[in-house]
Amino acid sequence: PAVFTCLAVHPVELGIAGGDNNGMVYLLRLIGRNAGVPYKVPFRIGMGYSAICPKCGSNLNLNAGMLGSQVKCTNPTCNQVMIIDPVAVTINATQTKQEDLKKKRSWW
Repeated sequence: PAVFTCLAVHPVELGIAGGDNNGMVYLLRLIGRNAGVPYKVPFRIGMGYSAICPKCGSNLNLNAGMLGSQVKCTNPTCNQVMIIDPVAVTINATQTKQEDLKKKRSWW
């Protein structure tokens, strides 16, 4: 069976692109969600959650109660409103540094 090895979520257009271990690429469109307010897929690192603001790139530290809710960027010069997806991607904290997450941006 194929296993997703990479995933990218567009913050505004509600699209997902993913690739599997067989080299296949999948383009998905989310239906039933309102466009306009960006959706962010959070990362689970250790016991906490993190998301990157789609506007300014600031790192947002989240708790489990914030998953599935609308939040505002904590950067006072940004204040971008976004919805944090209730599903989080788990990242091994020993392999990924917080600085690396800040470098990852939406590519489309």
